[in-house]
Amino acid sequence: MKTVTRTVLVADEGMILTDGNHYGTDVILKVGGNAEEWREITKEEYELAIAESEAEVV
Repeated sequence: MKTVTRTVLVADEGMILTDGNHYGTDVILKVGGNAEEWREITKEEYELAIAESEAEVV
């Protein structure tokens, strides 16, 4: 049996975590993942990023 310790990042109230490609309020880092790749953004910034990415698809 192998034990693996995982890091969970939890955004502050009203904030969203992002690495530039993925978004969430709770993020479980992959084994060897780097928490410094993630940052908090506001919900307004998140909504703008999603709207911009949807506009690129159309």
